[in-house]
Amino acid sequence: SKEMLDDVALIESEINQELTELIQLKIDAQLLSGDGTGQNLTGILENATAFAPGSFATAGANPVVNPNNADVLRIAINQINLAQFVPNYIVMHPSDVTTMELEKATDGHYILPPFRSIDGTVVKGLPVVSNVGVTEGTYLVGDFTKSGVRFREGLTFDVGYENQDFTKNMVTILAEARLVHRVKSNHYPAFVTGTFVTDKAAVAKA
Repeated sequence: SKEMLDDVALIESEINQELTELIQLKIDAQLLSGDGTGQNLTGILENATAFAPGSFATAGANPVVNPNNADVLRIAINQINLAQFVPNYIVMHPSDVTTMELEKATDGHYILPPFRSIDGTVVKGLPVVSNVGVTEGTYLVGDFTKSGVRFREGLTFDVGYENQDFTKNMVTILAEARLVHRVKSNHYPAFVTGTFVTDKAAVAKA
């Protein structure tokens, strides 16, 4: 309300806490999965390369015995390496991260491949980042230095009247940011995405 503007400290706190967080979450979602239509950015997932196991495929020279999610991630890392990029992050849905950490063998002991950290949050040197923007059951591995973000305008706030604000003694606060995101076409292989169930089947030793 207009009266709320009199409480400068309160309104500033609310703006910083809520509107800033909402804008940052929107930017995060756009950079990850924006479809490039209208005012939407083109997100990384839109141009990421599909999982391709190569010699680790079921019919290949090095199929995997009883593959798990960590095995799929390790092969995705290899795929990026073969394309001459250096991946630096893995992005997964929080539930998939938890599932991987809780994975046990039939005798009940926790499974820890030699290329994973003890807490399960690092695979072959790559930090695993939890993000609800990634669909559960899927993943994204990439060299995120190839994701270019440029801000034309940082986070800005405007206060004004909209529709019946004036007669209702209200004001509207607009928060926005202007930016562009680009992954060059020759850098698409720097990012690999896939579905765990499908990709485990694709590399399983017959």
